[in-house]
Amino acid sequence: MLPDFERADRIGEFWGYPESRAFAELLIDCEDDRTLRAVLVGMLRETESWCKWDRQAAAVVGDAPRETAPGGGGGGA
Repeated sequence: MLPDFERADRIGEFWGYPESRAFAELLIDCEDDRTLRAVLVGMLRETESWCKWDRQAAAVVGDAPRETAPGGGGGGA
């Protein structure tokens, strides 16, 4: 974890761009809410685990890994 001043500086970089301002707000909310932080970390770990499984399964069947997470769109026409 970054020291306070560096963490605030990084969040400020995201805040400076309209495209990433919502992400900056999420980071700020995570600073204040330990439960939110725990839930997000759990979700990210679950997604990471699923992506690893998907790559392993693709290697077994000789298929290219999918680009979307579970429940995500990404389907073709």
